[in-house]
Amino acid sequence: TCDGMRICVLQGTTHDDALKAIVPPGVQLIPVAIQAQLYSNFQDETCNIIVGDQYDIAQPILQRQGYDGPYGVTNTSIAEETISMTTLSNDAVFSDYANWVVEALFTAEKAGF
Repeated sequence: TCDGMRICVLQGTTHDDALKAIVPPGVQLIPVAIQAQLYSNFQDETCNIIVGDQYDIAQPILQRQGYDGPYGVTNTSIAEETISMTTLSNDAVFSDYANWVVEALFTAEKAGF
């Protein structure tokens, strides 16, 4: 299951709209009002995934915001623009699982589900 996934996203963005349409049960979607809150929620583990433009979640940007821990990035196109998902890399099993869920969603879409 996807229980335990907590995804932070800027509210009112195309990322937010796209995720609302595809997140499965058990996933908590946490919209935030400002970019700084996205970073803060990732640092304090309110969210174990943040979604945003590739630039916004790049390692140098996260480091400038005070995050210096490990993480992983996967590139996923959910809408007409590229969306990236970041998970903490100190939990390789969860990061692999999150990537698997995204890949399963793509496969289901291609199959017409």
